[in-house]
Amino acid sequence: MTKAELTAGMAKATGGTKTAAERAINAFIASVCDSLRKGRRVTIGGFGTFVVTRRAARNGRNPRTGKAIQIPAARVPRFKASRALRETRPHRLEAQDTALSRLKHGFESRWGHQIGAFTETNRQDLHGLQHRDELREDWRLARESAPLNRISPLE
Repeated sequence: MTKAELTAGMAKATGGTKTAAERAINAFIASVCDSLRKGRRVTIGGFGTFVVTRRAARNGRNPRTGKAIQIPAARVPRFKASRALRETRPHRLEAQDTALSRLKHGFESRWGHQIGAFTETNRQDLHGLQHRDELREDWRLARESAPLNRISPLE
């Protein structure tokens, strides 16, 4: 996502203009940069924390000449994602969507055992994988009904 896309999304979500949204984004970025310049951390609940850390001096190589060089110590900004943000990682969501799709629509295991689709009631309960424990229990029951089925939900 680019800054322009973020600006357009903010304008649409708030019902304001793109100009106002861009001013808000620029003010946010300026505030974060100013705090980091002063050595302060910036914590945004549910999103993460921006901090400044010290990177030690180290040896490196000039890629053009191959000559060894000394890279000086530096202060660098870092971002640590909050737990809420870490739990929404795209590859996890993709794996969960695959598992949910298999459960909703049914599939055939490697050994030819048919695992049936859930009922409409269960589909509504599992929407968004909000009930992980029930999902795991349903997988356990599906495996028991087809003992040779050893496919995991995230495979």
